[in-house]
Amino acid sequence: MESFARFWYAEVVEKVNKNPRNVKRYIDKDIVPSLGTKQLADVTTTDILELCDRIKKRGADQCALAVRNVLKRMYAYAIARERVSFNPAAAIQAQYIARAKSRDRALTKEEVGKLLRAVYASGMRRSHKLAIHLLLLTMVRKGELIGAKWEHLDVKGREWHAEVTFPVKRPVLSAGDTFTFQKKDLTNDSVLGNQIVTITGRSESGYSLTVDKNLDFNTTPMEELSPDLGWRGKIDGKPSDAKWLDFPLVQGKTWKSHALWKNPIGAIGDEDIDYTVAGVETITVPAGTFEAVKVHGTGWWQMTGMSVQGGVGRPSAKGQTQMMDVWYSPQAKAIIKIEYSKTVPSGVRHEAYELTASKLNKEASAAPK
Repeated sequence: MESFARFWYAEVVEKVNKNPRNVKRYIDKDIVPSLGTKQLADVTTTDILELCDRIKKRGADQCALAVRNVLKRMYAYAIARERVSFNPAAAIQAQYIARAKSRDRALTKEEVGKLLRAVYASGMRRSHKLAIHLLLLTMVRKGELIGAKWEHLDVKGREWHAEVTFPVKRPVLSAGDTFTFQKKDLTNDSVLGNQIVTITGRSESGYSLTVDKNLDFNTTPMEELSPDLGWRGKIDGKPSDAKWLDFPLVQGKTWKSHALWKNPIGAIGDEDIDYTVAGVETITVPAGTFEAVKVHGTGWWQMTGMSVQGGVGRPSAKGQTQMMDVWYSPQAKAIIKIEYSKTVPSGVRHEAYELTASKLNKEASAAPK
């Protein structure tokens, strides 16, 4: 069983998980020592229950649940490869081991001090004492601290841009948050204009805002932001909702977006795009360098008519291709870049929308549901 667990980790976990350390720890610490010498097909539901019970006796209920989940995923892969025909972990309902719960208990200032004094008075290694102290100073998860790189540190600006880990949760914006963008023609490498977006409050469907200048990016209207930061508005009385993101963001997640558009000469139409979370990239825009989630979209657009009197031309057939890449930064709480290219009668239009500056209000309001 150990050899297959190592094979599954190398072939599946490392390739699809941004931070697979926890899975490896469960394999090394609990699964292999208890079940590693058994044949893959000989592991029973009872074996897994006994393993989870031993872990729970350590007071680690959530760890026991995680081990069961790891084994369930591993055996699902083994079934797909026709190594076994039964998943012994799937027969155990998660609720019979432990219930997943978030941690909302925070230490008080006095408790932090008491903890640090106890750490330094203990007999543990000095390196471990310093590591715990550093975790308390930075207030990050252990995996984030271990995975930190020098390029994430802005020593002069005294900032640490922690690496993005999945799942990425929906941001919380507040009144007064301001984002400045520029629109670029990538074919001619020229700036077409700047736009300042200011959050003014929360509406029933998202965030209300003001826009100092409508750059008409990709001819998509922006009258408010959805909870997922998509542009919403109306064209000739019809609602449009550009769903560029779909929180929570996880590797490989997919969704569809249907939006309307209207260009400066009055042509109107719609677009359908399929989006996929492609991964995490380091992206540089005028506002700075960010660790960002990249979302890739492909689809089509079509013109459905003209909305100005005297307009000429016929609706085009569905099938004009379009590609859209979107980068979201948890640090900036914003889409920091959108780049798209689409076929048009004159050739290919290639434009981008980039964050040039932002100012976040420290007093965050509640996120839209």
